[in-house]
Amino acid sequence: MQAKVLVVVLACWISACNGPVVADSVPDVQKVAEACPADNFEEYLERFENDVEAQRRHTASPLQWDFVDACEVFLRPALKQMLGAAEIEYPVIPDSALQARDGLVREMTASNEEVQVKLSKPDTDYQVTYYFRTGACWTLYRKADDSL
Repeated sequence: MQAKVLVVVLACWISACNGPVVADSVPDVQKVAEACPADNFEEYLERFENDVEAQRRHTASPLQWDFVDACEVFLRPALKQMLGAAEIEYPVIPDSALQARDGLVREMTASNEEVQVKLSKPDTDYQVTYYFRTGACWTLYRKADDSL
C-alpha cells in the first residue's frame, strides 16, 4: 500500500514540476492493482497455473532452477542454474487439468513473504516445489525439481 501511495505522490510531484502529464504516462493505482490477477494466493495460483501469459508476467528473470542430475546424484546432489527470460520454458508449472490427469498432489506452505507449492506424485520420485514471493503481486522466483 505504501508503494502505491508513493507512486501517486511522486507522479503528482513530477506533474507539478513539469506541467501537465499525459494520462497514460502516470501509473494509476487501479492499473497497478489490476496487474495482479487475484487478491489471494489460491485464486492467483489457479490463474497462474492455467494461463501461460500470467506465468510470463509473474515469473522472475532470472529464475532460479534447482535440480538433481541423476547421473551425478552422489557427487553433487543438487545443482542450481539461473535461467534468463529466453531460457525459461513455458508452461513453468503443469495446469490443473494435467495435474489431475497425472495424479499430482499439491501441498502449500506459507511463511511471511513466501508461498511454496509442492507438486508430487505418490509412489514415484516426482517432486517439484515452486517458490513465490509476494510484493505488489506474487512472483515465481525459484523452481526446485527434486525428481530423479
